[in-house]
Amino acid sequence: MKKLHFVLILILLLPFCTVGDESSVDESSSNNSTNEEPAGSSDSAEKDKKTEDSQSKSGEEESKKISNLRDKCEIFADSKVIESDEYFFILGDDIDDRHRQSKYSHPSGAQNGPFQTWTFEDAVKISSEVIPEEFDKINPFENDVGITWDKFEAFADALCFAYENGTGLRNVTIAHADLMGRSTEIMGFAGNWENFPYIETGAEVIESPSPSGLEFYTKYTTVSGVIIVSGPDVPDEAVLSARRSLEYQLSARPDFHQLLQESNVRVSLFGPDSDTSQLPEYKDTSEIGGFAMMSIDASMTANADWLCYEGNEDDEGDPVIHEMAHTLNHVVFEAINELYFYENIYKLAEEALENGDWEEGAQAIADGVPLSDMIGEFFAINTENFIISNSPDLKYGTRENIKKYNPAMYELYARYYPTEPWSYCNDGVER
Repeated sequence: MKKLHFVLILILLLPFCTVGDESSVDESSSNNSTNEEPAGSSDSAEKDKKTEDSQSKSGEEESKKISNLRDKCEIFADSKVIESDEYFFILGDDIDDRHRQSKYSHPSGAQNGPFQTWTFEDAVKISSEVIPEEFDKINPFENDVGITWDKFEAFADALCFAYENGTGLRNVTIAHADLMGRSTEIMGFAGNWENFPYIETGAEVIESPSPSGLEFYTKYTTVSGVIIVSGPDVPDEAVLSARRSLEYQLSARPDFHQLLQESNVRVSLFGPDSDTSQLPEYKDTSEIGGFAMMSIDASMTANADWLCYEGNEDDEGDPVIHEMAHTLNHVVFEAINELYFYENIYKLAEEALENGDWEEGAQAIADGVPLSDMIGEFFAINTENFIISNSPDLKYGTRENIKKYNPAMYELYARYYPTEPWSYCNDGVER
């Protein structure tokens, strides 16, 4: 009983007898934690900082990594250091969730939205709050490549460049995808291949200045910020036909040309009598017509046999014009946050299918093509109709018909494409 009395006395006297004792500082800080500016907050902040520092690996070299990261730009200056795997899980999941939940996608499954802009915005937000602790190499996603500190620094450099210069969002998207392990998923991943230099050629085909690994390409020309290359078997006339089509298609928006060049947009022509597996970047594919350049692809592709030039009287459509429409969507519109396009294009597609005015789309769905495919192809297919303008029997087969039957659709297309008369396949072509 005496022991109990003695202990109680000590407990009662303790607050008055422990001035300067570390435990009293902790207790006082805890008791005043509800105040707006708690007593001892500076000490607590210093302890928190020491705790965070202790979570990082020690050593001058590792400390230099974090210091160099913070010095790159203000994004990283005050970010909290967290466990490295956790950082990359956040960087992957948050951006992926925003893409999947895009309000601009269609219920059928067709995906759309300004994904480059969102990737950049979310990467800035996340990295201004947290950064990974120092590491040499980690593998949070348990893939074949992992993440090195150098690869993370390349992402940080791309992010800082875009943040400070207002351009380069595609490079951020590529670097982010590389961190997520996309480089091993597709051969044609942009980060797997060196970019071609951009040389002003005029309306000529020159010897291609092909980087290492891309020596297959021997022919080269440029127009409006776009590089066009092919192998030796594609006729020069086909290369120049592609150039002529793009020169007209992109003529209404010269403000896009610099962004196309900065984004290293390239057309890779294949043929004759071949498919995309002929091309070094796409040996794991076998598309006969071609495909678009998505934001992380090395290039777009097109079948040169399907172009219209002297000796090749194909005027049923143009894969270069078609795939450039998709490429504008995924490279240009994503980067400039072109919300007008995203807010309207799928609505127009859905309405055109519901009222039957888009005969090509309605017939394709009747033949079993998924709705999501036709919603996603609406812009590109009708880009061909708008530009080539040679099917007057279809409601959307010419510019004039589109203007007559769907003024809202005409307004959208005229925002991006020229409306002046143009002969797609007649100039200099023997029919």
